[in-house]
Amino acid sequence: MVRVVAKITVLSLWLGAGIAGAQAPQIIKGKVLAFTDSLVTVATASGTTKIALAPDWSMSISTPITIQQIQPGSKIGTTNIDVPGGGHATEVHVFPPTAHGFEGQRTMDSKTGSRMTNGTVGKVVSSANGRELDVSFPGGTRHVQVPADALITSVTPADRTLLKPGISVSIAAFQEPGKPPLGRFVSTGPNGAPPAR
Repeated sequence: MVRVVAKITVLSLWLGAGIAGAQAPQIIKGKVLAFTDSLVTVATASGTTKIALAPDWSMSISTPITIQQIQPGSKIGTTNIDVPGGGHATEVHVFPPTAHGFEGQRTMDSKTGSRMTNGTVGKVVSSANGRELDVSFPGGTRHVQVPADALITSVTPADRTLLKPGISVSIAAFQEPGKPPLGRFVSTGPNGAPPAR
C-alpha cells in the first residue's frame, strides 16, 4: 500500500529542487533500458546512464493539468519568487486531497528570493495573467500569483512496480565523488509516457 503522507513529504522537497541542508539533486530524464532492485539503466539524450537506487526510493506519476483545476482546498507545492505582495509562481504541483504533513515554507535561494511554499489553497481569484492564490501552511499564508504559462502538474504517489524497461522517467539523483548517481525519487507519466516534470 502506498504511504501517501511520507511520499508526498519527500516529493514536495524534491520538486523544490532539493532537501534543506543537502545538495540539489541532478535530474536525469530518459527511457528505462534495464532495471534491478538496486540499479536502473536509462537511455538519455547524451547517452546511457546507470543510476543506483536508494533503499527508500519512491515512485510517482506526474501529469500536466490546467490552471483551472486548482481550486480552494487544493493541496499544492509551488516554487515561487518574491514579488511585492507575495510570490510569482514558476511551478505548481497539485497533490492528492488526502495529503498532509508536508505543509510549510522555506527559502531555496536567498539571492533570487526563490521559495518553496507547500500548503492548502484558500482564496482563488482569476486575473488577466492567470490566477492568484492564498496558500496557507502552519505559521502563515503566502499570496501567490500563478501566470498562465506556469508549469502545473498533478503529482500522485505510485507503486514501485511501475518502474520497468520501456517507460520514460525523470529521476532525482544525488551525486557523490567516485560513485554512480544515487536515485531517490522516480517519476513517470500516465502509462509510462514522459512525466510532466
